[in-house]
Formats: sequence, structure tokens, C-alpha cells
Amino acid sequence: MIPIVRVTLKPENYIMQNENYIFGCEEAAPIFIEEISECAREVISMICLNAQNEILNYSVISLGKVDKVSVDYNVLLTTALLSCAKFIIIGHNHPSNNLKPSQVDIDTTKNIGKLCKIVDVELLDSLIVTPEKKWLSIRSYIKNKGDKFNV
Repeated sequence: MIPIVRVTLKPENYIMQNENYIFGCEEAAPIFIEEISECAREVISMICLNAQNEILNYSVISLGKVDKVSVDYNVLLTTALLSCAKFIIIGHNHPSNNLKPSQVDIDTTKNIGKLCKIVDVELLDSLIVTPEKKWLSIRSYIKNKGDKFNV
């Protein structure tokens, strides 16, 4: 006998959000600020969007330590694929209030973008949020440094 299984996403809770669409980091930042900015340890989370930039869901991807977090790429890609996402925006917090992305933050963002391309999902941006309710777009940070956001 072989079990028949179905892998699905099941809502655990809901975020009250006035806007149903996200077209850039300005609309995404308040969600990440509300959900993870005040966490005492670093957290990576993700917003999944459909092809019309409509919000499909929000999910915590990884919980880390006070000063670092590792991305669980399997959870990230599985969540995006089960959501039928066309676009994703990732965000993580810096409990230290330091908005400057580390080289690990930049490299991780680029790696996520490359992985997403393989499965036809586009990483729109990666944000850093702080307990002071400030945020930074890693995509803009990379472009301002003259580097390419090759994802």
C-alpha cells in the first residue's frame, strides 16, 4: 500500500493589511516592520505575490540568533512554489538597529535571486528592518554602490 499525500500551505493567522498589492519596497516595508522589526533575534521572512503583484501570503522562513540568521533555502523555495508565487520580497531584521547590510546579507540576497530564477520566481527585493521602524532596500544599496543586482 502506498500513501497518497498532498503538500499544501495552511494559514495560521492573518495580517490586517489595507493594500492587497505590492509594487515595490515602499508597500512591503510596513509589513516587515510590523511583523519582525522588534524581534530580539534575527528573522528572515517573505511575502509571496502573484503575477499581478497581489499579496498571496506572508511567511517566516528562518529564525536565527541575536546577530545572524541562516536562510533555509528549502523552506523559502517550497513556500514560494506552493504559493504559486511569481514574485517574492524577502525581509530580515537587524535587532542592533544597524541598517547597513553585511556582505553576507548581500551575498545571501544574490543567492536567493539566483535560486528563484531557476524555478521562474523573481526576487523583487530584500529589505532590512530595525526596531526603530527604519528600513533599507538591499537592491537599492547594491545599485548605489555601483554593483549589479544580478539575480
